[in-house]
Amino acid sequence: MGSTALHLNRSAADDYFVPNHRTRTAPHPGAKRQERSAFPFSGAHRSERGASLVEAALVLPLFFLLVLAVFDFGGNYQRKLLLSAGTREVARAAVNANVGETTTCTHNAPGTPEILFVKAVCLTQKLTRLGPDDVRLKVMYQGANGKQTYTNFGPDAQVIVCVMTTSFRGSGLWGPVFNGRVYTQRSVVKTGKSATFTWLPTYEENPLPGGNWSFCTADDPIGLE
Repeated sequence: MGSTALHLNRSAADDYFVPNHRTRTAPHPGAKRQERSAFPFSGAHRSERGASLVEAALVLPLFFLLVLAVFDFGGNYQRKLLLSAGTREVARAAVNANVGETTTCTHNAPGTPEILFVKAVCLTQKLTRLGPDDVRLKVMYQGANGKQTYTNFGPDAQVIVCVMTTSFRGSGLWGPVFNGRVYTQRSVVKTGKSATFTWLPTYEENPLPGGNWSFCTADDPIGLE
């Protein structure tokens, strides 16, 4: 009976006995592989890193080409806007014989032009923000009937201002697209009912390389008045 009581007491004690140590369990079969894969230069991470480098090597050149294309196209678009606005302003100024007083710019016309035309050249270079190597000017006149005129400049006569500029070269990587291009603009402004000044013969600068003045004619260029 005594042994039975002892056995019962031990069983009861076992029910309330909590061991003071943790049971060590065997590691999971994939634990070592997981720990190794956490190392940044091993396994799948190394292959992902290599793929990222390859993608960057392919994308970065295209990205830079795109940035340079935006820069070059933007520069050419701005040049065409300045050309259009500048030509109109020079025509408005010329029709009023108010082309400013600046005469210190370089012109590209043969001989010695009249001072009025030199002022018009300076104004053109100022408005287009271009130097003499990149912009050319032609000024001519036509009567109310659309025929080119030199001296018969009466009421409702018109002044014709034509400007040509080079293209914006920018980065140079898009040279095959823009190099050698010549932008042109023609503007016609009427004088009004009465002309208060005497006009001079047509002023024409040497055209830019690759350009010509064929776009700059009177409305009815068959004959002269």
